Amino acid sequence: MEIIGELLAVSNAILYSFSNIFNRRALDRMDKDSGMIVTLIVNNVIYALGLTGIYLAGKWAPLQAGALIWFVLAGALTSFLGRYLLFESVRVNGPSRAGTYKVASPVFTLFIGMFIIGEQVNRGSLTGALISLAGLYIISAQDFFRQEDGKEKGKKRHAVNTGVLIGLASGLAFAMGIAARKVGLEIWPSAVGGAFLGSLTATVLTFISYGAKKKSVPWKKLMGKDSVNYVYSGVCTGVAILCFFVALQYATVTITNVVASLEPLFTIVLSYLILRKKERITKSLVGGALLVTIGAALIFIY
Repeated sequence: MEIIGELLAVSNAILYSFSNIFNRRALDRMDKDSGMIVTLIVNNVIYALGLTGIYLAGKWAPLQAGALIWFVLAGALTSFLGRYLLFESVRVNGPSRAGTYKVASPVFTLFIGMFIIGEQVNRGSLTGALISLAGLYIISAQDFFRQEDGKEKGKKRHAVNTGVLIGLASGLAFAMGIAARKVGLEIWPSAVGGAFLGSLTATVLTFISYGAKKKSVPWKKLMGKDSVNYVYSGVCTGVAILCFFVALQYATVTITNVVASLEPLFTIVLSYLILRKKERITKSLVGGALLVTIGAALIFIY
């Protein structure tokens, strides 16, 4: 039955890749604040349906109070901050680069474990982290500094490309959130329940951010055709997470994570086929994404 787990893990990677593409198309029509609300509402519906299925199947595990804090923290870091930064990264860097930065999150998780939690890291995982960092360097080095017109005519000055920093920040946010979710799952082993709590947390924070910005939620616009790509994105991310968790029931954690880390490579292919000239596909991007994927795989294997 391991083949079922592998197919579900592949589905996870492909669905996340499609999500990146839909986000890019959606951002041409609607801002990322609106996208947050649409995708999170869709996610909440999917997770609620998943939990209903678990309850009806008699596999419900009672919520442990200690887990609530960790899942709320995980939601704030991944579904809220990480997703917001991912949207901005997709807008600035394009879906292929944004997806690669996101998949590099195991590298950040590894370093968090090493330097903050004090976990012991073996050579295989450290090698994987270094390979992923090399891939990130290849992708980012060329774009990290951009030339801008100086005050004097004909003069050029170098400025830091904030797109690279946003991409790295999104990967870091996802890494910290994944680490928090891992602790929560050790207390309450309900992955779908944890995802639902995290998504609800992000939804509340998104509405609070609207209030802080003194903006009203454009409900009529959100229910219009301009939001359709965000709806598709929300469906993709919601189903992708369910595919990942079900895959763990049929395949090992290592195999599931390794296959799921193929996301940036699928995103590059889909960007080339669907976005065409809107996405800049270069040899350095392909090579860097491949190294990041290999590095992430090594981290999971070891």
